Amino acid sequence: MLDMIRKKQKSVIIQIVFWTIIAAFVGTIFLVWGKGDQGGEDNQMAVMVNGTRIDLANYRQAYENLTEFYRELYGRQFTPELEKRLRLKHQTFQTLVDQELLLQEGKRLGIRIPQEELVASIARVEAFQIDGQFDKDRYIKALASRRLTPEQFEKGREEQMIVEQVRKRFNEGVAISESEVEEAYRLQEEKIELDFLRFSPNQFEQQVVVEEAALAAFYAERQEEFRIPEKIVLGYLEFDPAVFRSQIVISAEDLEKYYHRHLDLFEIEEKVKVAHILFRIPPDSDAAARDKIRAKAEETLKKIQAGEPFAKLAKRMSDDTASAARGGELGFFPRGAMPQRLEQAAFSLAVGAVSETILSDAGYHILKKLEHVEPGLKPLEAVKGEVEARLSGEKTRELAFEKAMDAYNIHRKEGNLESAAKSVGLEIQNTPPFARGEPAGKLGLLPESVERAFTLEDGKLARPVALSDKVILFAVKERHASRVPELTEVRDAVEKAFRRKKAAELAQTRAGELLAELRQGKPLAEVAQQRQLETSNTGLFSRRSEPFIPRIGNVDSAFPLAFQLTPEKPLLDQTVAVQEDVVLMVLANTQPADLTHFTPEQRETLRNIALAKKQREHMAKKLTELNEQAKIVISPTLQKILEEG
Repeated sequence: MLDMIRKKQKSVIIQIVFWTIIAAFVGTIFLVWGKGDQGGEDNQMAVMVNGTRIDLANYRQAYENLTEFYRELYGRQFTPELEKRLRLKHQTFQTLVDQELLLQEGKRLGIRIPQEELVASIARVEAFQIDGQFDKDRYIKALASRRLTPEQFEKGREEQMIVEQVRKRFNEGVAISESEVEEAYRLQEEKIELDFLRFSPNQFEQQVVVEEAALAAFYAERQEEFRIPEKIVLGYLEFDPAVFRSQIVISAEDLEKYYHRHLDLFEIEEKVKVAHILFRIPPDSDAAARDKIRAKAEETLKKIQAGEPFAKLAKRMSDDTASAARGGELGFFPRGAMPQRLEQAAFSLAVGAVSETILSDAGYHILKKLEHVEPGLKPLEAVKGEVEARLSGEKTRELAFEKAMDAYNIHRKEGNLESAAKSVGLEIQNTPPFARGEPAGKLGLLPESVERAFTLEDGKLARPVALSDKVILFAVKERHASRVPELTEVRDAVEKAFRRKKAAELAQTRAGELLAELRQGKPLAEVAQQRQLETSNTGLFSRRSEPFIPRIGNVDSAFPLAFQLTPEKPLLDQTVAVQEDVVLMVLANTQPADLTHFTPEQRETLRNIALAKKQREHMAKKLTELNEQAKIVISPTLQKILEEG
């Protein structure tokens, strides 16, 4: 699910799924997992909602879990800056308030959860199951790990179910008409084409004149951007696991245990090997053209059924030229790697059998199944060498760490890397100076546990750390404090930034000049020709690509404005920033949606998307009303937290 969201987060349906997950996620944290025993400052009130208190502990737990969710969602892109842009502190606060208001509304409506429904819902939680069956001991232990009693959890679960019932009641009257579904299709399938001019700072850098006074003033304003961060030099001993290979003894029993502990490494994935003949359908094909292509595919299928070789026909008939040269062969595919209809046929066919014609987004296919690999496990004898190599690597790394730990424990009081080196017969190696997040010479990028050395007292031994291929025992040898350099030290970098800034200003100025002429009604081509500039064209694109416009890039808030352009008012009356570039855009062509291509499957999908969107909007309206009617008192502590976020 997270992979899908990362890739398609801008699409309408994924946004609906995404925000539904967020609301449920934070609400579940609050109502079910957020009410264990807390102590100290966390017993303070965070917010009072119509007289009902939400503690700071509940808020912090919800915020922590929501942050972890986003960290998993965005990976390395989840930075403190992104966290602020997402306003996670405010998002957590508002969701907790909304959940409490929905709970209060449920109680006002007299909603009750029957005991049997509550018990059944808890029994369905996978965290409380063993082999698919509810296990009471596991349930008790799972709750204890969160410092929750069954009574606390069950009360929270009941409240969560009440909130779910309120949401359902609010949305009971929300419906979608056929005209709304068709309008959604028109919006989705309508396409436009833009002519554009791009102005890049690269085009103007040669025009920038660097004067010493201007450069000095620029640096004075921005010198913190060029600050040299704190750097350290580590002295370290390298314990190479390979050195200890001769000390490792691996028995047949060890191999057996490792194999059974890591069966997932030796699974045989089910897969099929297929060939195909593709009859491609161009995107702009009308119904008559599509029928002609289908007839061609069916005629080819009849020839195969009559005995003509599949590979020979694939070479001659297939529009997939890459596979046609191989007789249509595509190679092996596991489940989940092919479009659903093709996968269903490929896995259900007998080896050597040929499918009927199958329609996909690309066109009509005829499949032939060449091989089928059944799922299973590679036997130990077949992978004995691999198992031994993996186990040997694991044991040698463990022994290398033990040796490093022994040296650390013996010498940590004196904190002397030199005496540790002498005792284990290793030479001290030194990293070049490096800052946080920078490679430490041949050690490369170090894990967080090594970067803690920045807070380590100079000369003191740090605990050993296992890297990917070695274990190191280290100490800080040198420390270089962070400082603002003189301009002469960083002149090249400052001058580069200065040129870039001035060139960007020139690009913006030039774009503004041309925009002024376009506002007077001059055609883009004429304005460009007068200045010997070359216009470009995006080709047709739809709203599905938001915020990306082909050949231009991500235009963010300007994307919907492009679809508001008309032949009567074709000019986008503003410059558009695309990273460092500035773009002017003019409508070149429009292509309305063709309702004759609106299939029943698409209609049903769009109906569900439109309904979910309408329900979300209706729910947002209801929550706004509840918030406006509620008495909400925020504590000074939480107010300070929200202001910081």
